[in-house]
Amino acid sequence: MPTICELQIEAKKKGLKGYSKLKKSALERFVKEGKSAPKKEPKKKETKKKEEPKRLTFKPPQAKKDENQEKIENLSKNSISKLKKMLDIAIKNKKAVSDLAAGKGSTDAEKKQASKKINTFDEKINNIREAIMSVEKKKKLEKKKK
Repeated sequence: MPTICELQIEAKKKGLKGYSKLKKSALERFVKEGKSAPKKEPKKKETKKKEEPKRLTFKPPQAKKDENQEKIENLSKNSISKLKKMLDIAIKNKKAVSDLAAGKGSTDAEKKQASKKINTFDEKINNIREAIMSVEKKKKLEKKKK
């Protein structure tokens, strides 16, 4: 049984052309018959109809309430003590994150991420403080009305 290389040499001796990309079985037929195997027609690519590009319309950004802000507003209706607990937790978390940002064992990526989180904790802390103040004002007004 001849190898592909031997079959190609034979085809070359016979002066045949177009055998370089043939597989072994096709090359054997090619050498025996002196003709190549019937060529397969290349698959035609289906052309898709071009759709009209979607037109972009400008929509002004809508003010979305932060989930934490909504929680704070709901809690502010209930009690100041819950808000104070939330404030304590937020301050502790901010301290832990700021320690991570300043830590020597932290990677640059961790420090960068920690510094971003510090800003979000600052916002949360301010929101909670504002909620506490508004609840205290409401309670004072209610006492004065009585």
